[in-house]
Amino acid sequence: MGSSTVEKKIEATVVLWRVLLFALRLGGFFIGTILVIGLVLAFLFKVYPWTVGYVIFMNHIHFPPFRNYSDFESHGLHGQNLYLTSGDNRLGVWKLQPQLHSSDPTTTPVVLYIHGAQGSRAAYHRVQMYRILLEMGSPVVTFDYRGYGDSTGIPTSELDLFKDAMVVYRWTRAQFSDRPIFIWGHSLGTGVSARLVETVEISGGGQGVIDGLILDSPYSSMFDVMRLSPLLHLFHEVPHFTQLLLAALEEADVTLNSSDRIRSTRTPLLILHAEDDWVIPVKLGRKIFEVAQRRSELFPGVVSEYVEYSSRLKYGHRGIYRDPLLPGRVLNFAAKAAEWRHANAAGAAGG
Repeated sequence: MGSSTVEKKIEATVVLWRVLLFALRLGGFFIGTILVIGLVLAFLFKVYPWTVGYVIFMNHIHFPPFRNYSDFESHGLHGQNLYLTSGDNRLGVWKLQPQLHSSDPTTTPVVLYIHGAQGSRAAYHRVQMYRILLEMGSPVVTFDYRGYGDSTGIPTSELDLFKDAMVVYRWTRAQFSDRPIFIWGHSLGTGVSARLVETVEISGGGQGVIDGLILDSPYSSMFDVMRLSPLLHLFHEVPHFTQLLLAALEEADVTLNSSDRIRSTRTPLLILHAEDDWVIPVKLGRKIFEVAQRRSELFPGVVSEYVEYSSRLKYGHRGIYRDPLLPGRVLNFAAKAAEWRHANAAGAAGG
């Protein structure tokens, strides 16, 4: 009886050791794989810095691959599909109009929507956001950067994205010269939006006035995103990976430092971020808001607002359009922005 019990304990111990050894081998294989991939990426960043842009922009990912960009009916939208020229590139643009015009056109802003990485202006989550804005009574202009959707060319740097955004902004300003214009940036597009707003302000009225900036799931800088991304967390343990990544971002001109750009702007700002955003950690949205709040030292009373969504809502990186209070939040922000702009009209006009 006692001998049988001892044998069972020995057998159980042997099984446990085998499981442990298998786990260690599996873990070693996993760690080895991470090390190899990390070293390959580090090598690519060192020798071909432009590859970091390829990883970030992801303009090569199209799903579904074939779209009819003039088929607004299938999206429940009403608008015009048109094309603008940016350098040697053709940009696909949507000009969307609300069906109901009950809102006051002098106070309800036109929204220039600057989207993030992957896909096109027709992506599902983007269309849902357009519909929310249109129901508010806001016309929406949106576009695909070069290399996205049906736009021609290839983006190689932050400057390329900015140039495309500027072309569409100038066109939008000309189309709606008597309306307030808001820039709505999402994800990758928040960095482009921050640069656009800063540039327009520096022009001192030469490019018109941007009346409000909404940053949806933003980041403080692209390096912060790459440093804190759950997808790259283990790669930062690879020797020299982090340093080479930073050097590649700078050499390829893909730094997208939103914090530095926001710090010097007076444009009213609304930040939206979900606590469970697994692509861009919510702490980066908080970081931008901290920077934005300090703007009041230069521009007393400037509007800076922040909305953080609980992880219980499961909005993640692309689901803020599901917020039932979003139209009210945006319209309330628009009213505050208009009030601040009116009170500071002389200062804004002087640059």
